Amino acid sequence: SGHYGRGNLHEFADLLIEHGANVAMVSANMLILYNSSNNTDHLKRYVHYNLGEHMQFKLPDQSFDKRVIDRMINQLCGKEQEFNSNVSNETDPYFELMVWAALCLYPEIAESMWRGTQDPIRSALFVILLLSNIKQSNKAISNANEKQLIDKMSLRFEALAIEVLDNLHVNCDRVVRDRAINSQWARFSGLTFLDIAFYCKAKKFISHPACQDIIERRWKRGLTSDVNVFIAILITICPLLLFSGLVTYRSDWVNPNKKQSFVLKAWKRVQAYCISPSVKFAMFVECYLLFIVLQTYVILNKFSRKRHSIGGWEISYFTWFGLIILDEIQQAIVARNLQRWWRRIWNKIDCVMYLLTLTGIILVHIPGDNTMYHEDAFNAGRIVLSTSSTIFIIRMTQMFVVDSNLGPTILMIRKMFQDFKVFLFLFAIVALAFGTGYAICLTNPENVSISGGSSDNSSVIVPGILFYPFFQMFGELYVDELGSNSTTYFPGKRSDERIAFAVVLAALYLSIVVLMLVNILIAMFSDTYTRIKDKEDVIFKSQKLELLLVCQDSTTNIQLCNCTAVLLYSCSSRKIIAF
Repeated sequence: SGHYGRGNLHEFADLLIEHGANVAMVSANMLILYNSSNNTDHLKRYVHYNLGEHMQFKLPDQSFDKRVIDRMINQLCGKEQEFNSNVSNETDPYFELMVWAALCLYPEIAESMWRGTQDPIRSALFVILLLSNIKQSNKAISNANEKQLIDKMSLRFEALAIEVLDNLHVNCDRVVRDRAINSQWARFSGLTFLDIAFYCKAKKFISHPACQDIIERRWKRGLTSDVNVFIAILITICPLLLFSGLVTYRSDWVNPNKKQSFVLKAWKRVQAYCISPSVKFAMFVECYLLFIVLQTYVILNKFSRKRHSIGGWEISYFTWFGLIILDEIQQAIVARNLQRWWRRIWNKIDCVMYLLTLTGIILVHIPGDNTMYHEDAFNAGRIVLSTSSTIFIIRMTQMFVVDSNLGPTILMIRKMFQDFKVFLFLFAIVALAFGTGYAICLTNPENVSISGGSSDNSSVIVPGILFYPFFQMFGELYVDELGSNSTTYFPGKRSDERIAFAVVLAALYLSIVVLMLVNILIAMFSDTYTRIKDKEDVIFKSQKLELLLVCQDSTTNIQLCNCTAVLLYSCSSRKIIAF
């Protein structure tokens, strides 16, 4: 063991397998493998920076023990999952060796050990999960070559998982295939293929026809077709349409026993309709649109500065807003872990929205005198409510995620914001540089004011620095104003030389911003568009899974016009499958 562990790790691993490695051999020699490898510096850094306080792990000479390795793997799995290292080692020793090789970044050994595992699809996805999480730790993986190797290994193991899934999809019927994909993994919190694929963001795997078939059936749940917003509105107005043929149901849901009474069959239909994720999404869209209309009406017409008693419209708005917050809290509870819930970008946007709305409502109702609300608080509240209402309407973009054309486009816009942040950073530096140049060139020291002058001859420095560069980028050049003896923000006489130099500064600034920075932004947008367009189908299908998870966690029907669904949700005899 000492010779092979410290000399040729490939030979040592092959030796274990060749002689029929069992759990005792693997357990006894795993620590030798971890401590003898020359490629564990990144693992030691990860343990030191992420678990150092609890494990008392010191760099660089600290060696691994079983407790450290188990804790590290659990941390890499994510805080909401738990990896059980004691399950099935005796029947699957290859798995432990594969995990060691993957963590130590030995791709050939990891793939060789993977081929001997008893659950190849989950094992491959598990490797991707470990690698993706360790890559996110910048302190552990700071080397560009290591990051490239991790990306290469992740792509390779995803391709291996898809290869096995292809064989399963072609050679097995749907019943066997579904049983395999939906089976829970005792090693890893009882998760399924789709669970792990979602956590490790294996989008190509998720877009496989076998996975998409299951996602579509879970999306419809007890129905055989999607329910759009128009049908949901009609059924909300007239629930009897549930029995009219407008909605079709799966026979195994609503009619498993032909001897059932009519009342029981009707109850099954209502139950199947209310817990279907597609119905929940349609109800969410319906309720959200109605809520935005109600909120806009109340804010525009009922939140006046004159003190008044709260009427029916305000009570309806406050009640509905409270139910929405309760529904969000319920989603966080069903998600089982706040970190999983907080990971979704839409939940972060929702929290900002609700906090702003609540703050605005409080501010516009702060008392002033006997007849009016407090003026400053009221004005601030209107600004806050204006911001929150804008975010509420922008939030509607989630409704288009299920559309195959608009869904990827929304993701493009989200990715383009990352490019836009880079442009804004560069633009801020250039604008500040030339804005300061304008101010120094055009102002006179005797009449300088930082934010606002006491007379018409005072120069307003800060607004002037920001005003001219910003609007010049959009084509408002102000050449005549900068070339005159007096400007809006920099009044006062100056020499012809200073005026000429200000015009030169303007020309140089416009050349840099318009010809260089704006074209760089266009090129970045074009690159983002091309990258996402090439993977449009894969991205759309992975977004459908994320939306499915949100809808499964949600009782969106709790909102005002669908309160009866809360009882159906809680009384459902069939537990919703949560990823």
